[in-house]
Amino acid sequence: MKIQASRAAGGYAVLSLAALLGLSSALAAQDVGFIGPSLLGSGPTVGNRAVTESKPENKVWIHDNRWWGSLWSSTALAYRIHRLDPSTHAWIDTGVAVESRPDSHSDALRDGAKLYILTHEFAVGGSPGDPILLQRYSYAAGAYVQDVGFPITIGDSSTETATIEKDSTGRLWAVWKQNLRVYYSYTLGSDTLWSVPAPLPGSTTDFDPDDICGIQRFGGNKIGVMWNDNVQADFLFAVHVDGQDPATWLPVEVAWDGQSDDHINLAADSAGRVFAAVKNDNEDVMLLVRSTAGLWDRFPVVDGNIPSERLSRPIVLLNEVDQTVQVFASFGGAIYKKSSSMNTIAFAPGVGTLVMRDADGLLNDPTSTRQNITTASGLVVLAANLSQAGNYWHHEVAGVSPGLVLNQPTPGTAGVQNAFVVTGATPNKALAFYLSQNTGTRVIARPTCPAGIQTGLGLPLILLGNARSNANGVATLNLVVPASVAGRTYHIQVIEAAQCRASNRITEVF
Repeated sequence: MKIQASRAAGGYAVLSLAALLGLSSALAAQDVGFIGPSLLGSGPTVGNRAVTESKPENKVWIHDNRWWGSLWSSTALAYRIHRLDPSTHAWIDTGVAVESRPDSHSDALRDGAKLYILTHEFAVGGSPGDPILLQRYSYAAGAYVQDVGFPITIGDSSTETATIEKDSTGRLWAVWKQNLRVYYSYTLGSDTLWSVPAPLPGSTTDFDPDDICGIQRFGGNKIGVMWNDNVQADFLFAVHVDGQDPATWLPVEVAWDGQSDDHINLAADSAGRVFAAVKNDNEDVMLLVRSTAGLWDRFPVVDGNIPSERLSRPIVLLNEVDQTVQVFASFGGAIYKKSSSMNTIAFAPGVGTLVMRDADGLLNDPTSTRQNITTASGLVVLAANLSQAGNYWHHEVAGVSPGLVLNQPTPGTAGVQNAFVVTGATPNKALAFYLSQNTGTRVIARPTCPAGIQTGLGLPLILLGNARSNANGVATLNLVVPASVAGRTYHIQVIEAAQCRASNRITEVF
């Protein structure tokens, strides 16, 4: 429906009340976001195609400056790895298999060049006879390949949620609910060798069949498991210190006393804080934050006493570059976003900003990545239409690559150690620092950059060293500048092969 108003002789056309009502209806029915692959053939034979459940699980990830996901293929009748094309906003089926069970759910963990996807048959109560499977893939030349020997079975139970994490020692951990307890398993020196699943120390009493759990690494040397207990009416958190006996856990913490519901999604920042987006039985959505001292604070996202603000199934995403925390949740068959500063957490009243809506159906179960996002990475949140003939939908914010900026070395003195710092790099990528006494237009060859990377340096060209950027896109090269170069003028530049680009050129007299 299109309504046009014309302006003539200094006057404006006036729309009738009926036209205004029609306009309101048309606007209310508009799609928001990008429609994705069909869900035909997925899910249970009867019921909703809840392919983006469950709440603690993550179905998408970032790798090589691209967004990837484990999505259902209605042509292959299986879950496969898909790649998001940012130019068309379409998910491309790579043909790499994940799981053939149509009602299975998954959790993805990307670690360097390895990708782990944990899959399980979905069931609220859970029962034996349905294997929990671990897939592992290697990434090279822009594609994933399934590793030999996978998938492997690490458990034997259907479950509502199952999540995976890797600690600082390289040990993999998985948690799920089984027999009304939190169960866990871990690797024994190899990704293919796992411990016998057992109740998590601290999960000592039966909880409700609908309760769930999730796992998160944090603080550089710890992992934490959160679960809700509707019988005890608490959100609980248990911590394991990396390298200690897998059966040794710190005393269970009460993250939110007297409140519970099966809505949990976890994240952690580089400082060691843990963030948990949760919902209680009163429909209050809360962001629970564990300080580095182990103390829990609560920050209201919405008030469940206000029916028009009853968000559900919240997930949390952190952007440490912009210092923002974002919560995505469902409401009224659509997906909304609420944001706050990470430094002073406070969410404005209301349901937030509409980011996804299907005019022809109801969307639910937002999911994203367990990785922290950056301005350069952008973000992707996936959801699904609940109808029998529905589709995936996603919200997408394109990444904005900041300039690669090389700062003057400090202290800029020969004979001592100097720090060469570059900002605006792609997170967790290698950078090479070059130096020359001459300016020029030297092109440096890199296998991933067909045209090479042009610099402002001349010959002879000297490689000072390499450094890897951190999660905030900052890389530091520390080296001792020989005393013999004192008083000489040098030109320095950094290249990043991940995006085939060079930094600004600086000039320094040591």
